[in-house]
Amino acid sequence: MNSIERLVLEQLNACEAQLDHMIQFGDDPSIVRPVDHNLVFDDFATAQSAEAEFLRNGYKTKLWTDGEIFLDIQKESALDHDALSAALHDVLAILVAYKFEYDGWGAPIKR
Repeated sequence: MNSIERLVLEQLNACEAQLDHMIQFGDDPSIVRPVDHNLVFDDFATAQSAEAEFLRNGYKTKLWTDGEIFLDIQKESALDHDALSAALHDVLAILVAYKFEYDGWGAPIKR
C-alpha cells in the first residue's frame, strides 16, 4: 500500500461516522451533490499552484486568507464508498505533491 492509499484509507475510516450520521438523517449516498473539501496552506504560492492543479482536475476553487491561507475546493459527487474513495484519492494525491493540511470534507444531505 503506497502513502496515498494509506491516507485515503485513514480518511475513509475517519469519515465513516460522518456518513452514518448523514444516513440517519435520511441521506441517500447515491445522489450526486456538491462535495466541499477544505485545505490549509503554509504559503500563498504553493496554494496557488495547488489551486491550478485542482482546476485542471475539474474542481471549483476559492482561495482566501484570514490569518491563514485556505483553499476550498468543490466537485459534484455521490457519497457512496467508491465515489468518496475516488474523490479522496484525487485530493490526497495532490496533498502529497503540495504538502498542505487536509481539513476534511462536507456535503449537503440529499434525499
